Amino acid sequence: MLKEITKSFSQGVMLILTPGENQLTFLGTGFLCSGKGYVLTCAHILNLTKPVFIATPPDPNSFPKLTENMFNAVPVTIAQYDPLNDIALLKFDLRHISVSLPNPSFTMGDERNSEIGSSVGYLGFPFGLQTIKVSQSIISAKTSTSHETRTLMLDSSVNNGNSGGPLIELSTGKIIGIVTGRFSPGGSAPVAWIGGSPLGQDSNISFATGISHAIDLLKAEGIYE
Repeated sequence: MLKEITKSFSQGVMLILTPGENQLTFLGTGFLCSGKGYVLTCAHILNLTKPVFIATPPDPNSFPKLTENMFNAVPVTIAQYDPLNDIALLKFDLRHISVSLPNPSFTMGDERNSEIGSSVGYLGFPFGLQTIKVSQSIISAKTSTSHETRTLMLDSSVNNGNSGGPLIELSTGKIIGIVTGRFSPGGSAPVAWIGGSPLGQDSNISFATGISHAIDLLKAEGIYE
């Protein structure tokens, strides 16, 4: 089933970037959610004062390099921004990109119908690696925040860079959430460094915002019925 969702979704999963000092800096993951040129991602990875770009990675089955791949970055605008539920909706000009865009009416489910213990998969770019990585987990709990954001707790250690990627229920093949990050009981600072690279916190508890909150943004934009 992981092979099937990778085939279905990998073409629509993208890198979110912003200008750095000498080159574009990786922010996180996003995914196409409408044939009208919209991309969903997490709000917390964006800086509203800086430009945002998206880039399509190379074919994951072509043995691409982990870094320094050649791809075109396309500017996007922030169409909807919901920091309370940690969701943002980006929009690009369809003339700048040519891929098969998924239809949200067929691919989006509802996290309220998914049960604890259900198997899920998620795609993204951990640590800014420029090739899609597919991972598997289970829904280990359902929780809500003080702002009534419905979240799905995952029994896996989601790495930096996965934030904004789609969470897919394996039994239905539908997107039921947006990966937001990992619970870090010791804070956000790395606990150790090995070979010049930071090691994250030891928690294997991660979270995804329920996709119904994202659907609300699509409806507000007038692109979901």
